[in-house]
Amino acid sequence: MENGLLDICDNYSLAERKAANGYEYNNIYFAVIDGKVAGENEEIYADYKGNMPYSSFYKVLVRQGFPVEGNWYHFEFTGTDGKDYEFGYDQCSLVSDNISSQGASDKNYARTFNCYYYVYDNERYIRNNLKFEDRKSTRYDTQWDPEVYVAQIKEMTGLDLSSTYKDLKNKN
Repeated sequence: MENGLLDICDNYSLAERKAANGYEYNNIYFAVIDGKVAGENEEIYADYKGNMPYSSFYKVLVRQGFPVEGNWYHFEFTGTDGKDYEFGYDQCSLVSDNISSQGASDKNYARTFNCYYYVYDNERYIRNNLKFEDRKSTRYDTQWDPEVYVAQIKEMTGLDLSSTYKDLKNKN
């Protein structure tokens, strides 16, 4: 097995995965790519703003015809900006807040977690313009979850992304 436990999700339908995670329909939004909603069978998800996990971003790249090397777990491609990008769920580093337990608060607290990064032009970044090495290792300067932001996607691909969140919100 190439990715071990991560391959297990491929054996279950979307409905089974939602039930196992306790998701209600309104907690999962489909991506809207250049004005076209991704279908349920594509499983391209986004948060309410259109930011998406690495696996959904990979599917968008494939869907839109970008030459992508790898798979949803770890992939590389050249963006429309001419830069080479690399994303992977295996690209993370264990980091901790530099705040002591006594100095912890609701906004700053001591915690250890995985910090995900992506690579472009041979440099590691956690967000646009924030190099992995320049982060402050606080909850505000760490990429906790492997996701790609709408602005990053626009810069790399030229694609406009959003989600079905607004449509669902307007129905209620």
